[in-house]
Amino acid sequence: MSDTYIEEFHELWTGRAQSYSGTVLSQIENGTYVRWLEEALRDLPKDRRLKVLDVGCGPGFFSVILGRLGHDVTGIDYNEEMCKIATDNCDSYGVPATFLTMDAHNLKFEDGSFDLVVSRDVLWNLDDPGRVYEEMLRVLRPGGKLTVFDGNYYLYAHDRAYESMNVERHIEIYHKDEPGCRERLLRVADMATRLPAAKERRPQWDAAHLIGLGASRVSTVSYPDNMIQFCENGRTVHLPFIFAVSAFKKE
Repeated sequence: MSDTYIEEFHELWTGRAQSYSGTVLSQIENGTYVRWLEEALRDLPKDRRLKVLDVGCGPGFFSVILGRLGHDVTGIDYNEEMCKIATDNCDSYGVPATFLTMDAHNLKFEDGSFDLVVSRDVLWNLDDPGRVYEEMLRVLRPGGKLTVFDGNYYLYAHDRAYESMNVERHIEIYHKDEPGCRERLLRVADMATRLPAAKERRPQWDAAHLIGLGASRVSTVSYPDNMIQFCENGRTVHLPFIFAVSAFKKE
């Protein structure tokens, strides 16, 4: 991504930070966070305090829900305003957490620093998601887990099967509670369709890439309430829209 795109994304996310925080806090308050939490913690020890890295923490969704379970959370985000809001949100929940402004492509942590790396709705808007997966695995301890939640949000621009989920439909379904953000979201979409993640069917690509990096126990989850229906050769095909991908670092 060019410097111009990076600056524009930074500006757009800064402008959207408060409204996005409201969406995140409502998910925490109404309990819909549970499915993300269960997937992130699946197959990890239940009686141990985990050292967690929240990559692209945004307003602190995972930082809050994992931190209030007693886990030691560090959140990183490229956007300073997101880190500030995440700090405020964690403070309001009484959750101790550390937030750092950092590029996910170049994590400033030692190898093997974390038990769990989590990320939600981040890789789609990054310049090199493959590089980010490399960094996530690098900072995991042997036996540690990464879980990424994301979506095929902008694949409609390149894949006919996803045409029904165009940007207007996406905004209508997923961002109706963010008043005043439509113009920003349209600008995000214009840039995002040019990024690598918008050109691959996922999580198939993610799983294959993680296997290629040497990760073990790679698994994916597609959510039935977030699928694309596409008619192909007279039959209905269901394709993932929102998904999760998890993997472990070999011991």
